[in-house]
Amino acid sequence: MIAKMKSNLSVEETLLYNDREKSEIISIKNLVGENFRDVEKQMAMRQKLFAGRAKNLTAHIIISPSIDDGKRQTRLDWKEIGDSFLKKAELNSYQSIAYLHKDKEHFHLHIVVNRIDPNGKIFRHKNELALSQRLGDEIAIERGLKRASEIRRQRRLGRDESKINPEVGIVAQIRKVASKASVLAFVSGKFDQKKYFECIKGEGLEVRLFFKKDSDEVRGYAIGKKGERLINASQIGSEFTLRRLKQGTDDSKLSVEFFNSKIRDVIETSFQKTIMDKKRFEPQLFLNELRSTGHVIKEYYNKDTGKLRGYGFEIDQKIINSSEIGSEFTLTNLKRKFEQNTLSNKQRSACSKVNEPKLEPGLHHNLEEDISKELRRAIDIRLLSSELHDLTSGHRYRSQDDFIKAVEEKGYHVHLRYDQGSLSGFTLHKGTEHYHDHEISNGEFQIHQLIKQGTFKNFHPETIDKTPQTTSAIITGTSLEDTSTGQSPVYVETQNVSNDIFLHFVKRESKKKRDSERERIRQIIAKELARHIQIFYEKGLSFGVEKYLDGLQADGYKITRHFNKENSSIRGYNLEKYGFNFHASEVGREFTLKYLGGSSIQTKKISRHS
Repeated sequence: MIAKMKSNLSVEETLLYNDREKSEIISIKNLVGENFRDVEKQMAMRQKLFAGRAKNLTAHIIISPSIDDGKRQTRLDWKEIGDSFLKKAELNSYQSIAYLHKDKEHFHLHIVVNRIDPNGKIFRHKNELALSQRLGDEIAIERGLKRASEIRRQRRLGRDESKINPEVGIVAQIRKVASKASVLAFVSGKFDQKKYFECIKGEGLEVRLFFKKDSDEVRGYAIGKKGERLINASQIGSEFTLRRLKQGTDDSKLSVEFFNSKIRDVIETSFQKTIMDKKRFEPQLFLNELRSTGHVIKEYYNKDTGKLRGYGFEIDQKIINSSEIGSEFTLTNLKRKFEQNTLSNKQRSACSKVNEPKLEPGLHHNLEEDISKELRRAIDIRLLSSELHDLTSGHRYRSQDDFIKAVEEKGYHVHLRYDQGSLSGFTLHKGTEHYHDHEISNGEFQIHQLIKQGTFKNFHPETIDKTPQTTSAIITGTSLEDTSTGQSPVYVETQNVSNDIFLHFVKRESKKKRDSERERIRQIIAKELARHIQIFYEKGLSFGVEKYLDGLQADGYKITRHFNKENSSIRGYNLEKYGFNFHASEVGREFTLKYLGGSSIQTKKISRHS
């Protein structure tokens, strides 16, 4: 069984991928509803609680048994596999929905899990891929399925690709014969090699034995149809090599388990064939199907009623009852399994009809969008209220500007409102949505409310200049522009704003613009310096400080050298271009003379700028 877990960015896209035509919902955990939209809304709402940096908040788990194992699993089996994985991964308490996909030859299970718990904390694991594969192997061993390594080996040999490899049909037939022979060859808990080969020959196949040098001991064998190429035991399956078959010889417990695992496969296959398109489980048909596999079946009847009550396998005059193989294979439990399967399918069908919304044609999509938009806005306001409460609870700010800065650090763009020279309110913008201070927590965080609460230390309303003034500024982006330019700037008019408040606003916007421009120039200069340094390596020259600085000057840089007081050697440099002055370390540590003058220059780090 191959299992993989990865994290996706969009819960909606992940659900859309899995909610396809030939898919079936197997289970829904910690969610209400039966359709895609119900689940998507609830998961998205839960993810709004997460305040961290991570963006991939949806886990996508894929569980894929081998083709043969997948076809043998019932709906209840798939549910148990999914539940077992979530429990082992400690994801049982998280929101999840499991889909069974049958659109390909190999059936496989997809589980979409919300990585955010009810407390807003995220599920983390240092290696989710390794975790998922380890859990997949554990479940495969518990349920007697093929492990990931076996499936991959089969794929390499092409046994699961009959259209590509013409020998697949032959290998499958030989494997079936070898499997049956291996069961019959276990006598009293030990493997009988002679009987094993006799059973294979009895099916009309040819066996070739390989012996050890200077010995009559058989080391291996090959099987095939007469006149055709023989296939080695290891190519049929590692479990059919003599070494693996003989493993149980010195360990009776292991040999019994090996025998039971073979019988389980036979019982499960016969059970699936018997219940196919049937309305009830018929024990006699099931036992006849078992006999068709070549096994001798012993039947047990109730002495009083004469009804069939159980069965067993007769091998070499020894009876092995179904309860010894596994309690789930008794007739009573097989019947119960069939009934549970049938009931579960009926319940799901009834639920899907009850929960199907009855809307007029053409209104369903618009109604869902309206509900989703209102729900998201309500959630955003609730989260915003929580963040502002954290900023104001137990905190006092020197001024209103300090409080606004703290809000901006939370990732919001703040639009301020003024009245008679005083800050009267604010509007928060995030994405395409905006939120007024009076609609957040019933106006709890309006400026006049915060003043009453004593949130601002040095706020004295009487010191604010209340002389009516009208000051207008023209702002393009974050830079101040003169109206004489031919551009089309955005006009932002602030009425009755004191000079101090307006100048602070102008300085803050100007500094943002200057810092942004400085960072852009720094990146340009870093690329140019990297090209100058790369010249030394391309020409095979040793690095020379003066040659390097002279080259920069020739390229239009103004260079300021810094010298050591003791020996007058150059210890560093500043460079100026495009209207900005940088110390070499500000451009990047790899451009300092200490770094460049080392015995080994890291060209890989320099090349990242080129």
